[in-house]
Amino acid sequence: PGAVHHAVTTSLTFTRALVFAWVKPPSPGSVELRDDAIAAVLSIHQVAAVEMVIDRLDAISKPGALRALGDALSNPSVFIRGAAVRALAKHDTAIVMPHLLRAARDREKSLGRIGARAILKRIEVRPAILGEIRPATAEGILDLVDDRWAMELLAPQFPRKIRLMAIGRLGRIGGDEATQTLSSLVFDADREIAEACWRALETCTHVSSFIMLPLLVNPQADVKARALRVYANFADELAEDLFGGLAKDASPLVRDAALRALARVGGTGAIPTINASLDDVEESVRLTAIDLLCEIPETTNELLNAVIKRKGEMRRRALVCLANRGVITDNLVMPYIEFLYQGSACQDLSQRGYLDSLAVGARTLGQPHCPAALAALTARARSALRRLRRPA
Repeated sequence: PGAVHHAVTTSLTFTRALVFAWVKPPSPGSVELRDDAIAAVLSIHQVAAVEMVIDRLDAISKPGALRALGDALSNPSVFIRGAAVRALAKHDTAIVMPHLLRAARDREKSLGRIGARAILKRIEVRPAILGEIRPATAEGILDLVDDRWAMELLAPQFPRKIRLMAIGRLGRIGGDEATQTLSSLVFDADREIAEACWRALETCTHVSSFIMLPLLVNPQADVKARALRVYANFADELAEDLFGGLAKDASPLVRDAALRALARVGGTGAIPTINASLDDVEESVRLTAIDLLCEIPETTNELLNAVIKRKGEMRRRALVCLANRGVITDNLVMPYIEFLYQGSACQDLSQRGYLDSLAVGARTLGQPHCPAALAALTARARSALRRLRRPA
């Protein structure tokens, strides 16, 4: 092999003789020698020699020869890469698709167009070819198609894998036509297809109101809730009335999603509606409402009222949020102390969130301007530490 490499890289006459020797199938013992010679020729900068090899590989048309043509796409010479991609474009087999995709991304735009055209021509004639190659390669190829072709690949006669990749491509393209198609397929009988359409809509940079509104008034609660999640990514304060109305929907699933959407676009204007939802009949909605109030900085008064009027988990979350904000008033001293009394009985060290909230409450209660609470706080802190250290 070393001698072959030296001869190939120094003698154009030897290279010509070697190339024509490849016309006949090699004997088993010469396969390795021939492959070494091919690699040697393709690695050099001698354009005439490499082009002879490319022509010969094109004529051989076997998998090994086509792979060697793909290797030529690494050659620094644009002329050699061009000869390789034109030779690859002649072969209608799945083996060449990854190489054509690589050529489509060539830094020389003219070569990239040759590779892209070759790929798209094959897909147009036989779309099922996408199902015969690796998913990563197929997705790369689909990134070359426009929305029209991607929509054609959504037809039921194509394999699910191709349809799912086409859905992802439409999500990346965006625009009214693509999102309109995606919104119509969220009702597809194939739940995997429908879910993929929802995910694609969620990743779009924009979805028009006229496309989302039919989904927002759909009688199915799960459709309305999912549409609210999507629309909240693009809506502005003009949608506050819509979200506020849906916060009173009959379905707790929709009410929950509407509150989240309202908090995202409404800012302080959403506070009254969210605060009113603390009286919702569904506990999950009430907890969502208190969490959303905790996320809005201007809700200290609402959280103070929640500590006084609410019970259980809602009260605890409001109290922890106020502690995190460093809020301490006369009305909060006893709730903080009660919270620490209850927490002092905790012996489960795995409840990190709960233990952290106790620490925050103790820190807030121990502020210098609240001396009345220091004695009780110190006593409960010592008791809690003894209990927590005992199992450790």
